Amino acid sequence: MLGRLRTKRFHKRKLLLRSSSVRAKSVLPIYDKDIHTSRTAVTEELWKKRREFEEKQIKDSLISEEEINKDIPSFILEKKPMDSLVEVLVPLSSDPSTKEEYSNFYGNVRVGKILEDLDACAGSIAHLHADDNNPKTRPLHIVTASVDRIDLLGKLVTDSDLKIHGHVTYVGRSSMEVRIDIDSYFEEKWQTIMMSTFTMVATFEGKSAPVNQIIPDTPQDEKLYEIGYQNSLNRKLRKKSNLSLEPPTPTERLVIHKLFTDQKDTKVDTSQYIAMADTKMQSIDIVNPQERNTNNRVFGGYLMRCAMKLAWAAAHMYCGSQPFFLALDEVVFHKPVNIGDVLSFNSEIIYQENHAFVIKVTCNVLHYRESPTTTNTFYFTYTCPEAQLRPISIYIFLYPLICSAPNLFSS
Repeated sequence: MLGRLRTKRFHKRKLLLRSSSVRAKSVLPIYDKDIHTSRTAVTEELWKKRREFEEKQIKDSLISEEEINKDIPSFILEKKPMDSLVEVLVPLSSDPSTKEEYSNFYGNVRVGKILEDLDACAGSIAHLHADDNNPKTRPLHIVTASVDRIDLLGKLVTDSDLKIHGHVTYVGRSSMEVRIDIDSYFEEKWQTIMMSTFTMVATFEGKSAPVNQIIPDTPQDEKLYEIGYQNSLNRKLRKKSNLSLEPPTPTERLVIHKLFTDQKDTKVDTSQYIAMADTKMQSIDIVNPQERNTNNRVFGGYLMRCAMKLAWAAAHMYCGSQPFFLALDEVVFHKPVNIGDVLSFNSEIIYQENHAFVIKVTCNVLHYRESPTTTNTFYFTYTCPEAQLRPISIYIFLYPLICSAPNLFSS
């Protein structure tokens, strides 16, 4: 067993990573300078490269880490999208240790590991863009604000190498949109099989901080910049139309009424349906220091992996056979998770159509004698082509009570 662990750690050092010559700053972990082996090989390599950039910058300028003037704000520069380019190779076909690390018991790629690597890659890309090339200015903290969308376009297999690559495509005042693709080496060429978009935010002393601007220099960069701009507008619109702030629209009210009338239809054979409440599952996790990121908070990729693990289990129990990941909808990181927090992950299947279904996973921080705090909500889309899925039944209890008491809320 000891020899096996040593072999795994040795193979992790063999990962290939390339990035631009721009040097990024990061805050080193306060516990030690070694990244814990619970991280994936890709994440470990990305974080080490990020730390090497800062250490080299300090060494080249002949100043110590203590001499950095953190009261001086970073200079605002103009950068090209390719200045933040990061590429990392996942040698699944050529490295047995890496293949074992990323394989599940079906022999397929563990998508939760990939999600963790995507978040680490997005952080490295954002650090490269936010760096001002001046070792005497403050290093900005980079946090994941949201995962806008992750789509799987092809099949992830363990006998083909993967290449994760991405860069910043759009910049606001303190936010950066990061586009990351994953290519699979198939039939002697690289083919894109996964696309993802992250929104990263720069902070300093708990407040948002301005970042370098971006100057598109190719037609493709300009196209991605326009897409990023529209995505930014859509995020603001979704925030304003949140159900906790705005009541349902007329169209949404009609949908609720239809669900209510459908469940009263005696012609429908309800025995063929499964209640939404019967699909619920839960897992509890205590966050240890090994799950920290470079800012000494819980690594966002770890939260995504935990949520993905529960979602996969819920999908497997619903299907009765192997489920396949299709997409992850927008994930907003409402609040940071601290080391030592007790987390509750709760899953529920909320929609099903044909062979596809959506699983909602909520991450809550539990408190002693206080209400839980929701930090994240994930929406995973799965498919199970080989299974005969039972439709999900939605029971609406409150709606008829309100309709039967029209004067309940009258003034």
